[in-house]
Amino acid sequence: MRLLSLLLLVLFFITACGHEGTGPSDPLVGNWEADPRCLWDCWFTVRSVTDPTDSLNLTNQLSARFELDMRGDGTYQVKLSAPGATAYQDAGRYTAAGSLLVLAGAESADSLDYQLTTPLLHLTFRNRLALLDLNGDGVADTVSVEATLKKF
Repeated sequence: MRLLSLLLLVLFFITACGHEGTGPSDPLVGNWEADPRCLWDCWFTVRSVTDPTDSLNLTNQLSARFELDMRGDGTYQVKLSAPGATAYQDAGRYTAAGSLLVLAGAESADSLDYQLTTPLLHLTFRNRLALLDLNGDGVADTVSVEATLKKF
């Protein structure tokens, strides 16, 4: 019986140490946003992979709003919207370890490098997306995405 109790205790600590976050006191928990009301503290930018000088700050130039709501139960909801455009939404589960945030949603999954300096959360998305035509050639450019969000 003593051995079983010891094994359960060790298993608890291994699990707890191997996973950061997803509790009410986790500093990632909260509603994070980039929208025009918090420029220049927060922003959402896409940058061409082939020509990094081609970039678009969606928050500033399109009045876009990016919201990431991370909850203490390990779930999240994300929304990207801009006036006159169809909004993108997704929801799923997140995990965080070290400086890596993984979002696994119904529509997509991504790994993000993050840096938290309260009240700001800086994100660098690892996936590259064919998202927007930045250079005007009629073809969507493959872009990288970076954002700095403010906690509200």
